Amino acid sequence: NFELALENAREVAEEANKTKARFLASMSHELHTPLTAIIGYSEMLKDQAEEEGHTGIIQDLESIRSAGVRLLGLIDNILDQASLEAGKITLAPRRFKLRELIAEIASSQEPVAAEKGNRLRVLMADEVDTMTADPFRLRQCLIHLLNNAARYTTQGEISLSVRSMARTGKWLEFTVSDTGIGMTEAQLKKLFKPLMPVNEQANIGSTGAGLGLSIVHGLVTLMGGEISASSEWGKGSSFTLSLPAYAEPSSSTIALDA
Repeated sequence: NFELALENAREVAEEANKTKARFLASMSHELHTPLTAIIGYSEMLKDQAEEEGHTGIIQDLESIRSAGVRLLGLIDNILDQASLEAGKITLAPRRFKLRELIAEIASSQEPVAAEKGNRLRVLMADEVDTMTADPFRLRQCLIHLLNNAARYTTQGEISLSVRSMARTGKWLEFTVSDTGIGMTEAQLKKLFKPLMPVNEQANIGSTGAGLGLSIVHGLVTLMGGEISASSEWGKGSSFTLSLPAYAEPSSSTIALDA
């Protein structure tokens, strides 16, 4: 009957997703090893060229290194997307100091923002202290959003703000805003879909396959939160993550990071 056919189709689709995730995991492992070697050797050769004064090849070696890093990031994004679709990503919530995590993220992203002449600003509300969540996945979401902002902003400002929210239980709101090119209403409707760049025109010649926002949406949903976006063409964009401040830990004992 119709219900049985639907159930069979669902099972086939789930198995196909699992098979895809297994294949991409295997492919990712096979590609990581040579790419890591390429990145490592290019860094070593660049250092050697700088020491020996071979300035003419330094930029070429840096181009090899940066291309390897971008490709490695793209492979990781594809694997994460497949794992989300197959339900293979699990969270590891623990209690941690949120201010320290945000400071580490800002430190790592300031050079990225500066590449196109942007300034990164961090705003932390006084009441923000600790959080119980998966810090690795939260960091991944915020870095995706900050990278996205840096990609579409030139000689502008990128900001990351964190504050508490008045909801049932304690929630935290993370907002990444930029003064970049912004999006149209049509582009806003395409957000959070795999392989759909935020801005098609601006994406020409840039890296990435439009997977970042889709991954963020999937991870935020997995963490029990919500994501929203607002934008105006020519005036920048803003992405907001709303997350429970205290998710259920993976065990009865919560370790607080030093």
